Amino acid sequence: MLIGVEKLCNAQQWQPGHATFYNEAPGGACGFGTGEAQGLYKQKLTTALNGPLFEKGATCGSCWLVKCVDNQWCLPNAPTIKVVATDLCPPGGNGVCNPQYKHFDMSIPAFTKIAVYKGGYIAIQYARTKCDVQGGMRFTISGNPTFFLVLVWNVGGDGQVVGMSVKTPQSQWQPMSRNWGQNWQLNVKNGLQGNSLSFQVRTSDGKSVVSNNVAPGNWQFGQTYTGINF
Repeated sequence: MLIGVEKLCNAQQWQPGHATFYNEAPGGACGFGTGEAQGLYKQKLTTALNGPLFEKGATCGSCWLVKCVDNQWCLPNAPTIKVVATDLCPPGGNGVCNPQYKHFDMSIPAFTKIAVYKGGYIAIQYARTKCDVQGGMRFTISGNPTFFLVLVWNVGGDGQVVGMSVKTPQSQWQPMSRNWGQNWQLNVKNGLQGNSLSFQVRTSDGKSVVSNNVAPGNWQFGQTYTGINF
């Protein structure tokens, strides 16, 4: 997704960093499988972030603007691309993802929209941006009767989920905790099965949205349910 975005980010918002590319595989440190996360995922416009940007999975699903700068491998006219964070680029190896850097390890389709493939390693500028998605937020339920786990994805707006709660018609809101990536957990004492479920999702910009009774009373583990988006 090449976009005219200079007006969205002033000079103070752009930050310096570097980028490489990798052959993306489904899954990863965010928990997203094929087709999950923002619409950018389906276009394969994705990136892994190194530790300082990944924030232990807190930024999974966040969207970023990236442009190649000051490099012979940059494509003409310095195009800017929007990508979604779907994985962690771990430290070690060649060192580019070590914590002293701000690094994007991009999918090949994303990298080659801003730079020549053979460049491999480029200087960039990056900035956070809003996520444009289609349809409602998705909640994929897994776990078991005593351990309730929900992967939240296709999150619009800020894209970065920082808080999540669940309730039944008979209960109060029960805060969930991040298990890993965008998987949120609740250790269930009295059980949620047999009740419709509502979810409250809060993003890092302080906004929240409630999807009432998004999962019906006969919800099943392994199923995905669609709620309201930002």
